[in-house]
Amino acid sequence: MQKSSITIGSVFALCHLALVAPFVPLANILPAGLGALAMTSMALSLLLAARWRLVDRLMGGPDRSYVAHRWLGFFALVGALGHWALASSVGAGVLPVLVTVSRVKPFEGGVDVTLTSETPLPPYRPGQFATLANNHARAEAHPFTIAGGDEWSRRFVIRAAGDWTNAFVESVGKGDRFRLSGGFGRFLPQVHAERKEQLWVAGGVGITPFLAALERMKPDDGARVTLIYCIRSRASAGALETVEKQAARLPQLALTVVNEADGNLLIASRLADVVREMSSNAEVYLCGPEGLKVLVEAAWETLGMAGTIHSEGFDFRGAYSLADLIYIGRPVVEIARSWAKAKVSVVNAPGGS
Repeated sequence: MQKSSITIGSVFALCHLALVAPFVPLANILPAGLGALAMTSMALSLLLAARWRLVDRLMGGPDRSYVAHRWLGFFALVGALGHWALASSVGAGVLPVLVTVSRVKPFEGGVDVTLTSETPLPPYRPGQFATLANNHARAEAHPFTIAGGDEWSRRFVIRAAGDWTNAFVESVGKGDRFRLSGGFGRFLPQVHAERKEQLWVAGGVGITPFLAALERMKPDDGARVTLIYCIRSRASAGALETVEKQAARLPQLALTVVNEADGNLLIASRLADVVREMSSNAEVYLCGPEGLKVLVEAAWETLGMAGTIHSEGFDFRGAYSLADLIYIGRPVVEIARSWAKAKVSVVNAPGGS
C-alpha cells in the first residue's frame, strides 16, 4: 500500500470531522463525522460506478477509478458501522452512558423521576430533550424533555402514553439503570436577564421544558415572563408544586394555573386578555396538545402580535400532527365528496338508472 494513498485516505476521513464540528455539540462530532463520511463515500462510489469517461480521465484511468472505488466502499462501511454504534438507539449499547434512578415520585397517570450518573453528563440547555433506553444493547431509545438537573443528574416528568411509557411508569424504581443520551433540540426559552418579554404556555406534561428553564432562571428585573399552565387536575399535574415554588422565588414570573377539574378553562377571550397586556414583539414558547397550540396561534395572529411562536413537538411518535393530517387530507375528502354528489345527481336525473 502506497504511503500517498494512506495520507489521502486519512485526510479525506478527517475532513468530515472538521466539516461537522461547527454545527454539532462536542460529544456528537465523532458520530456525525462518521455518518457524513459514509454518505459522501457512498455518493462518490456511485459516481465512479457509472464509469463515465470524463470521470475516469480525471482519476487518471479506469484502474485508479477502481482503486478509489474500493477505498470508498471501505470508508462507507466503516463510517456507517461507526455511526450506528455511536449514535443509533440500536447500537448505543456499545458505549452506554448508564445512569441510576435515585428518586421516584408517582402522580396520577405518570411519574417524576431523577436519574443520577456516576460520570459527568453532557451539558444541556433548558428546553432540550434527551433519550432514555433500557440497559441492553438492542433497547429502543425514547425521547423525553429534560425537566431539570445538573452535571450529574437529570429529571424527567413522564406520563403513561404508550407501551413503553406505561411499563416505565408502572415499574420504575430506585436503583434501576437506564441509558441516557445528551441534550438535543432547539426549543430554548430565554432565561437570561436580557430576554424579551415571553408567554410560556404548557399543557399537562408539556410543562417539562419550562421546569428546566425555571430552574436555571435567577430572580431579576428583566422582561416579564407569563406562564399559563393548563392541567386536568392537581393530582394529575406532577410538577405543579415545583412550578408554584419557582413562581414564589422569581418576581419576573407571572403564573396562571388553568385547572380543568375546577371548571377553569383557557378560552379564547381569556387568552386574548392576557395577550393584549403584552408588548407586540413578545415571543411565545408553546408545548402542549394540538388544540392548545391552535388556540394560542389564533389569538396571536388575531391580535397582530409580531413576536415569533416557538412550538415544541408534543407527540414524538408521529411524523405529522393532527392539524397536518387534516390539512393534507382535506382536498382528498373534498374530491371524494364532490364525486359522490355528482354520482347521486346522475342516478337521480330523469332517465338515470
